[in-house]
Amino acid sequence: MTIPRLHRLDKNAIHLIFTTDFTQRLNHTLSWLGLLCLYVAMVSGAIYYPGANAAVSGDYMMFQLADKYNDKKAQYIVGRKYYTGTGVSKDLDEAVKYLSRSAQQGYDKAQYLLGKMNLYGEGVPTNFLAAYDLLNSAAEQANPEARFELANVLFHDKYGRKDTQRAIKLYEQAAEDRHIAAQYFIGVIFYEGKSTAVDQIKGKKWLKIAAANGFKRASDYLATLEQKPPGKTTVASKAPVAKQVSKAKASGKNSFSKTSPESKNFSKILDSAKSGDVDSQYLAGMAFLNGENTEKNALLSVYWIRKAAEQDHAGAQHKLGILYRDGIGVAKSESEAIKWFRLAASWGISNAQRDLESLLRNQLIQNSNGFGKNPELSKPEYQYLLGMMYVKGSGVEKDPSTAAQWLLKAAQQNHIEAQYQLGQMYKTGLGVQANSSQAKTWLSKAADGGLEKASESLKAMMNAEEQRLLENDINALTNSPVYAYLEQANKGDVDSQYKLGMMYLTGDGIGKDSKKAIRYLQLAAEDDHIDAQLQLADLYLVGLELEKDFFAAAKWYKKAAEQGSPDAQYNLGNLYRKGMGVHKSNSKAMKWYRLAAKQGHLKARNRLGGCRMC
Repeated sequence: MTIPRLHRLDKNAIHLIFTTDFTQRLNHTLSWLGLLCLYVAMVSGAIYYPGANAAVSGDYMMFQLADKYNDKKAQYIVGRKYYTGTGVSKDLDEAVKYLSRSAQQGYDKAQYLLGKMNLYGEGVPTNFLAAYDLLNSAAEQANPEARFELANVLFHDKYGRKDTQRAIKLYEQAAEDRHIAAQYFIGVIFYEGKSTAVDQIKGKKWLKIAAANGFKRASDYLATLEQKPPGKTTVASKAPVAKQVSKAKASGKNSFSKTSPESKNFSKILDSAKSGDVDSQYLAGMAFLNGENTEKNALLSVYWIRKAAEQDHAGAQHKLGILYRDGIGVAKSESEAIKWFRLAASWGISNAQRDLESLLRNQLIQNSNGFGKNPELSKPEYQYLLGMMYVKGSGVEKDPSTAAQWLLKAAQQNHIEAQYQLGQMYKTGLGVQANSSQAKTWLSKAADGGLEKASESLKAMMNAEEQRLLENDINALTNSPVYAYLEQANKGDVDSQYKLGMMYLTGDGIGKDSKKAIRYLQLAAEDDHIDAQLQLADLYLVGLELEKDFFAAAKWYKKAAEQGSPDAQYNLGNLYRKGMGVHKSNSKAMKWYRLAAKQGHLKARNRLGGCRMC
């Protein structure tokens, strides 16, 4: 790269300072490029690397970004490494140090983790006020983990900061941002009406999403709803029960005496079932199915279980699917079994999902000679299962490429698990060419559908890319044309110091950075580099990149003038004529004008009245 000998301010602009009342400072916005300075330290051998036990060069560079150049993302990554003991020895003191520096720069991930450490006394004494401020700041930046943690504090009245309405809002925001625990908590809050109006439909929706995402507490909670005693659950809808009662009366004698506790308990359940209580209908059906406190009666079992299933009782839907699959009390029907398994699975009932997949898989295997002609394969559930069969080699020969084709068909029909699996395949290159963009696309779709493992996979992918981009930025600089100047500048070469200073000043081939520009220009100027002295004088005179300082301007103009620079001689003459930074002296002004004019400086000649024999 060619560097002109002198990249200086417009001489006419400088001339205006002496000939008019121009005093307004020029506006100039500079950007920082801290990464480049890494190579100054690398070349000089003065690199300080606290993470000496970090194993890879990427960590080495990350520590430099964090320590030397105050990069907030790098500081967070290093802090997290110390917090988890990943790649370095676990050290909470070091974690606090790096996370604090990142948090002070407003990085939400660092604020969340540091807030959590303050809240629970990890690496620092418990400090609720600090924890609250940090979590609140991160939550305001839409950090889902911070929103959830802050919601816990506000909802459970920790440390006297109870604010249930804000907590509920934070839980819901975090849930919408796919925070799985928040989905469970907000589901319970709405379902039970904790500090808000009861909304069981909304509550079940969130519980269902959390359960589908693999959150065990949500699945357990839904399971308890299926088994609650009569009267504990709101009746979903009261269908006419006259027909139910007449059928129940025709069910035959109870095998227990009417005065036995078991008989009384079953009678209460049956009465509640006849009144339309959905949980009692399910319990009555199970009692008739198993002969508990009554005689076995498969027909009545199906009758009551169907009543509950039709009112969205997930356990009843699953059981009805089993009855259809096995032909108990009804004619065996795989299509009906699939229908009810699918409904139960949609509520997060894992056993129903397994039974559904098993039934679908068996159908596919039985028709393995005609996959392409099977009309069921237009449905995403079948496409997904067939894809997974090819992934695992279950019932068919293992073939990742064919698996990807079937998973794509299902994913395009919004099958969440298929979207996740396809994203993972693009991420790892299994059966397809690895493609980061495609991986993120499909994982994002699955995450948007509420699949937590897709969210986690996407988050891990983004974190890895974030770190890789920082490392790539550093590595890319080794091919930068400024590297040679950095190397020579660190060895004391004044021309390289001047050129590097001008590059930082003008942004020519490098990001603008006034502090680095001034530093390198001063190094060269102090070593009598005329152009560097003249450039510094110009900057001080105009007040560009530096505070306006006529005394400093006069100092550097004089040094350059004494070395024979006609521009410096002319400008120094102007300072003496105006009395700027020096005592006003027309004789000294004329002296410097003459010296400049002798070297052909036109403006100096004009000052002298066009004198040709000066």
